[in-house]
Amino acid sequence: MLQYLVLLVLLSTSSYGDQQEGLVLVQTDDDTNENDVKVTTNAEHIDDADLEVFQPTSSWQAILPGQGIPAGLHVRMNLQTGEKEAKFMDGDDGSKYKVNKQDSKQKFIPIDKNFISKQHLKEALKDFKDKFHDEIPDGENNYEQLQSQLDASKKYRSIDEIRKELEGVDLFIKKDIEILTKHVETLNSSSSSLAEKEHALDELEYFVHQIDNARDFDTIGGLSLVIKLMNSTEEGLKRRACYVLGSAVQR
Repeated sequence: MLQYLVLLVLLSTSSYGDQQEGLVLVQTDDDTNENDVKVTTNAEHIDDADLEVFQPTSSWQAILPGQGIPAGLHVRMNLQTGEKEAKFMDGDDGSKYKVNKQDSKQKFIPIDKNFISKQHLKEALKDFKDKFHDEIPDGENNYEQLQSQLDASKKYRSIDEIRKELEGVDLFIKKDIEILTKHVETLNSSSSSLAEKEHALDELEYFVHQIDNARDFDTIGGLSLVIKLMNSTEEGLKRRACYVLGSAVQR
């Protein structure tokens, strides 16, 4: 059976320029399977390292496939051909996009690696341990130093000094009956001012809400005293006495 050769050439055009890329399909003699096809390619691939950094201008320029572009550009794409173009944004002078021609083919932007090596860390930790060890005494010296600090913090004060500091400070919580008795004495005293009596009635209104306090209030004679104040000529005392009586009897 005659041997035949089928040669198919595919031409493709990229934005880099006109390059020919072909596929050769070869079918051999009868001994081979009809479906066996050998494929070879003669395409020349462009190394990404050879791509220059895109240099934008105020005019539209084509962007090569795989080529990176700086941020902040005006980019458009032809939906039919897939070709991309970019230029400066309106009003942009492009000063921030200027790069050295020598660095235009660098694939990666060089970064200043200001890092601390493991050796530096080890030396820093060693210096820290040595300094910490020198500042803290060992054994008996350490105990004596701590003891002296504790002794200094425990300063002796006489009872008179303590009393002077606590003078005027009520450290003990008064019982409700004590507070009720104090306010009743204020109401029953002729030397108490009008403001003091009004304050006492305001306080009693709060305390007699509780049933136990209301009973104690009646036991010490507070309830009868409040009833008398309801006939007072002072409007403030009369009104407050009514409030206290109402709070006491609602329980």
